[in-house]
Amino acid sequence: MAVAALKPSRIWPRRLVSVGVPVALLLVGTVKVYQQARDYGREIAVRELEKAARSCAQQILEEFLTCGEVTESIASFFHASREVDRDEFRVFTRQALEKHEAIQALEWVPRVPQAERPELEERARAEWVLDNGFRRYQPGPDATWVASAEPWADEYFPVYYVEPLAGNEAACGIDL
Repeated sequence: MAVAALKPSRIWPRRLVSVGVPVALLLVGTVKVYQQARDYGREIAVRELEKAARSCAQQILEEFLTCGEVTESIASFFHASREVDRDEFRVFTRQALEKHEAIQALEWVPRVPQAERPELEERARAEWVLDNGFRRYQPGPDATWVASAEPWADEYFPVYYVEPLAGNEAACGIDL
């Protein structure tokens, strides 16, 4: 402020070059260094984000592959057995459920032709609590599921076994 109040002097034009030019160059250099540092910081942040995203994607892929392997092992178990009961299914799936936190539940969903539906429903009632037979649902408002009004199909895919049963009881009997 004090400099602005002074009267112009004869030496000011010479000093303007000797002081003003270096100050302007320093200002331009400082701005340039700031921009480069900012850009470099962004590049590092983007690389770190990409690295984290790749790692996360790899973990998700590995979980999907693991779930697929568990599903295939259950299919092999059913193909290799004459009859699998609820206890055998529970024992067989226990280790996979304990080992893989990503798996919330494992189910056996048989293909049931229309002619076999009453017999399988009766067997389900005898083995576990199945109050209303197999149930069909469809997506309803507000991301809820509502009873389906559509007629039954020629074949059904009901959830017959589910492990762990605790907390998943409502899934039993639902026609997928």
